[in-house]
Parts: sequence; C-alpha cells; structure tokens
Amino acid sequence: MKAKTFLFSGIVAVLAVLSTNTVSAQKGVVKFQYCNTCEIGQFGCENTCVPGEWLVGEGCFENLLSNHNWVTKCVGGILKGYIKDEYGNFVPSGNVYTQHGIVTGELGKNEIFSTMLFKDGKLVSSIRWRFHITTNANGEVTAFMDKLDVDCK
Repeated sequence: MKAKTFLFSGIVAVLAVLSTNTVSAQKGVVKFQYCNTCEIGQFGCENTCVPGEWLVGEGCFENLLSNHNWVTKCVGGILKGYIKDEYGNFVPSGNVYTQHGIVTGELGKNEIFSTMLFKDGKLVSSIRWRFHITTNANGEVTAFMDKLDVDCK
C-alpha cells in the first residue's frame, strides 16, 4: 500500500513540476482578443478583387504579445458584400465571405499581414502586405519598405 501511495505522490510531483515549467514558459506573454468592424467607405474594407464592392461586417482576432513581437490570428468573422444599385444606394451583393489571416512581426517596425477571403468555402482572394522600417539611434527613419500583393482567384 505504501508503494502505491509513494508512486501516486511521485506522479503528482512530476506533473506539478511539468505544469510549473509550462506556466513559466508562458511568462511574459500577453493574450487578448478583440473585434473590428468594416463599413462602407472605411479604409481597407473595399474588396480589391470585386471593383465597387465593399465588405461590411465584423472580424475577431486573438493577439499573443511577447516583448516586441506578436502574432495576431483571425478567429472568426463574416463579411457581406455591398454594391451600388442604379440609384446610387448601397445594397447587398449577395456575396458572403469568411476571413482567415495572420499578422506577425515586431510592433511598428517589421510586419507581415496575410489574409484570405473565402466565399462558399472556396478561396477567392489572398492579400499579403509587408512593411519594414529602419531607424537610426536618434529614432529617425533611415529606410522604409512597403509592399502589397493581391491575388484574385
């Protein structure tokens, strides 16, 4: 009986040490979620692959921040397309999109933004935006790179 108790206590102790190590590996990581909305006329909400169509809806994201680096991933959201009718009013286009994306990099200095739009489960567009800023010791910008690639399917 004492051997079983000792074995059980040993397993509990090992699990406690392992869980402590796992927790300490996560120390300094800040995790938070937020949602953004897209509206007609808002910068970044026009569908680059369907001229004249605006994406309206909400996308939710999860941020994992550690030191100056972070990862942001899209965790859900639905965007509906809107176009102008013959009277100049915005009406639903009938297109409904889901978004999947990720952002990585160093805050404000080196970011890579990749997102994909799906309609009826099929990929309709992918967007990749990259930028990099180099500053000198005085904080002055000495180099800047900004590149946007859009692939319409």
